[in-house]
Amino acid sequence: MNNTADLFETIETLPLCIQNALGSFEREGYDYETCAKYLAILESKGYTFEYGLDGTPFNLTKLD
Repeated sequence: MNNTADLFETIETLPLCIQNALGSFEREGYDYETCAKYLAILESKGYTFEYGLDGTPFNLTKLD
């Protein structure tokens, strides 16, 4: 794990396409399967995050 800031804390500073994807994610609700789906979407846009078995996403970061 790296020491960069969790971008979930500053969503409003992210590109609009990421904000929109995260808004859809939030509307769908957080569970393990939904996290996997949105992780694939965000990784295709240059971002990643972690999540646990409870489906709670955390540590949103920009891929290098």
